[in-house]
Amino acid sequence: MMNTAQNCGIGVFYGLGGFGAGHTGIVYVDASGQKKMLHLCSHHKLKSEVFDDDYLEFCIKTSEEVGKQLLAIIIVLAEFLPEIPYGVGVASAAGSFVSGRYIKPDLNDGLTCATFVTTLFSDYKFPLVQVDTWECSSEGEEWGRLVLKNLQAKKVDEQHIERVLNNLNGVRVRPDEVAGAASMTPDVPIEYETAKIAARNIVEKYAEYAAAKNA
Repeated sequence: MMNTAQNCGIGVFYGLGGFGAGHTGIVYVDASGQKKMLHLCSHHKLKSEVFDDDYLEFCIKTSEEVGKQLLAIIIVLAEFLPEIPYGVGVASAAGSFVSGRYIKPDLNDGLTCATFVTTLFSDYKFPLVQVDTWECSSEGEEWGRLVLKNLQAKKVDEQHIERVLNNLNGVRVRPDEVAGAASMTPDVPIEYETAKIAARNIVEKYAEYAAAKNA
């Protein structure tokens, strides 16, 4: 039997997406038993919708108690769908989720599809990654500039643009790294070097999955 969210209640998905390195989000099973996906698609656009099997999913393996707590919070967020700004800050995102609500920390500029997942899980005491081990890179800097350019094209307010500029430091948590961490649960959180290896495995698995699905 495939190890999916249908079997364990919650998971993480990975697939194609914008800004390079794919797209990620949370897979969960709602009270009716339907498999859903909760993901940050863009600026102020958190979506909950029926799971799309074009994405590859990875079950979050944790204790029953922690799993139930995470699922309850996910269902609350899926019901209210708070407006979450799109931003590049990683370390400054800690503490964004309190009592099932999203409250942007003062120094943070928002979340990405990847940090939506990692921050939510970390804030509820099940961290997938050790963000303090993540390193800046030229790829991260280039990606941050791309995010900034996209937000400016959408005519996002200048105050938010300034926050994004203040958080540009070349540090990036990628969607494939998040899925890689999810695939390694319960042996988390993982460090940056481990995440890079896990990410390569995820990209390979997704390519195989997509090829088999489209055969």
